[in-house]
Amino acid sequence: MVSRKGLIAAAVLLVAAFVVVATGGSNGALARMAAPAVDTRYVSPTGSDRNPGTLERPWQTLGRGVRGLRPGQRLLVRAGTYAEWVVVARSGAPGHRIVIEAYPGERPVITGRLKIEGDHVRVSGIRFEGGTPSNRRGVLIYVAGGDDVVVSRCEITGAALSGIYLEGADGARIVHNRIHHNGTHDNLDHGIYWSSGEGGLVAGNVVSDNHAKGIQLYPDADGIVVSQNTVVGNGRIGIVVGGEGTTSDRNVIVNNVVVFNGWEGIRGYWGGHVGVGNLVFNNLVFGNGRGSGRVDVATRGLEVRGNLSADPLLAGLDAGDFRLSAGSPAVDRAVRRFSLRTDLEGRPRLVDRAPDLGAYER
Repeated sequence: MVSRKGLIAAAVLLVAAFVVVATGGSNGALARMAAPAVDTRYVSPTGSDRNPGTLERPWQTLGRGVRGLRPGQRLLVRAGTYAEWVVVARSGAPGHRIVIEAYPGERPVITGRLKIEGDHVRVSGIRFEGGTPSNRRGVLIYVAGGDDVVVSRCEITGAALSGIYLEGADGARIVHNRIHHNGTHDNLDHGIYWSSGEGGLVAGNVVSDNHAKGIQLYPDADGIVVSQNTVVGNGRIGIVVGGEGTTSDRNVIVNNVVVFNGWEGIRGYWGGHVGVGNLVFNNLVFGNGRGSGRVDVATRGLEVRGNLSADPLLAGLDAGDFRLSAGSPAVDRAVRRFSLRTDLEGRPRLVDRAPDLGAYER
């Protein structure tokens, strides 16, 4: 594992990279260069684990596919249902990730659980579905000590516990996912539950209708940027930062739309010592059950400033359409240095005078 000093440096670089991408800095030219050829393997329900994992002769199970991956290799997952509990134990390397993603144009479904123990891993484009015979009681994605893990463009729904649970996860990025209807326990089950880790990003996600909280940083999650998420309709709190015997410190909550959650929109919760350096600014917070639709400025452990309480004018709240309607106060209001390049649907973010708050660009 990397040293703590190295992890802190990685966290700083992560936020710096986020800023460069958001502002179209000089390093943007590097992203436009042709990507090197990727060594690709394939898995399909119609394959066989005795096959070599090629497109013509794919493996059948995710477990076999994941065990065969080395740094810099990619596993493309064909359409179908995979009722497996899979562990990614092997690590990639900086610039040479292990990648698990949907085959282009297809949407595979995992009804078991994916546990990520290795570093430098990316998972993309897959639907994770809980409450099934293969996973009645667990989380769907468990990042267990893996550093520099990316989960993007996935749908995560139906978990009996939290949709994504991160423990000891440094430098992880949870970006452009739909995370909804997870959890069965009133105070324990959330859309994203970041228990512990140093440095990371939760951005551009729709986090809706989860049983307890939408996004929870607790009790020892430090240096996480939570930006441009739409957090709506969760049973208790939209976004919570807190701690018990330990504290979550130096987190930034910015550019989010946090509305119509059962209790507060954004709050701190401290069972012991109070966290430090947690900044909550430039969010739209409205219509939540307690706190009169506003961030609770009396809550300890959060520095709160410049937030907006106004109806976001969502296109279709009852139908689950959380895009912004014309005239929404969330339009052109985001802080650019904490903005992604694109929104949840791939629209460019940085073409107007300012990007929009939340997961969708108008």
